[in-house]
Amino acid sequence: RQRFLTTGEVGIQRITSTQISRTPSPVAGGDLASFLQTVPGVITSGDRGGDLYIRGGTPDQNLILVDNMPIIKPFHISNLFSAFPDNIIQNADLYAGGFEPGYAGATSAVLDVALRPGNMREHSTSASVSPYVVGLQAEGPLQKDRSSFLLNSRFSLIDQTGSFLTGEDQNIQFADVLGRYTVQDDNITCSVTGLYTHDSGEIVPLREVDHSWTNIAAGARCLAFSETFNHPIDASAGF
Repeated sequence: RQRFLTTGEVGIQRITSTQISRTPSPVAGGDLASFLQTVPGVITSGDRGGDLYIRGGTPDQNLILVDNMPIIKPFHISNLFSAFPDNIIQNADLYAGGFEPGYAGATSAVLDVALRPGNMREHSTSASVSPYVVGLQAEGPLQKDRSSFLLNSRFSLIDQTGSFLTGEDQNIQFADVLGRYTVQDDNITCSVTGLYTHDSGEIVPLREVDHSWTNIAAGARCLAFSETFNHPIDASAGF
C-alpha cells in the first residue's frame, strides 16, 4: 500500500515521520509545516498567516483531516510550525491532484494525517527548549501491550525572544495541546483523540491589526478486521 501511494498514483504523496524529521526546522526535530513548504506546488502567503496554497487553490479549498476529524487551520501563525511535530505523526497522505469523492468539502487538496499511538511498553517524558518554542511530551502504557496514552504540547516564545533575535518586535503567539488514548486487541484498534490550538498576533505588522483563531477537536476511531467479511471495518465520529 505504501509503495502504491508513493509511486503508483499521480497526485498522491505519502509523507513519513522520518521525512519530516530530516527537513530543516527552527527547533529540534521536524514539523509538518516545514516539510510541506518543500513540496512542489505548496507555498505560503508570506512570513505569517498559517495559510497554505496547494497547486493554486486557496486555503479554504483544502481539507485537513486528523484521524478523520477535519481541522480548519492547524498551521500556526508563524508559518514555521503546525500542530503536528514529527514525533506524533505516523504518516500523512497529501492528495494534491484528484481524490476520492469521500473527501467531501475539498476542491483543491486533501491532507490526511494519521497520528501514532503512545508507547505500549515503556513510559517516557521529554522536553525541548529553543528560542522559538517550548515543547513537552509524555507517553506510555496504561495496560502493557493493550492500551496507551500520548500527550504533547508546545508553546511559542517568539513574542518574548523575537526582538532579541531579529531586532524587531514579533507580536505573534501560538500553542497546541494534543492528547490520545489507544486500545488494541487481536483484530481491532480504537483511539480517542483531542486537539486544541490557538494563534494570535499581527499578520501584517504595518497594519497593527490582531488576528486570532482556535481549533477544538475531539473524536474516536476504530479499525477492525473481520475474517468473516474478509475486509477491514473503519468507523469514526468526531466534533
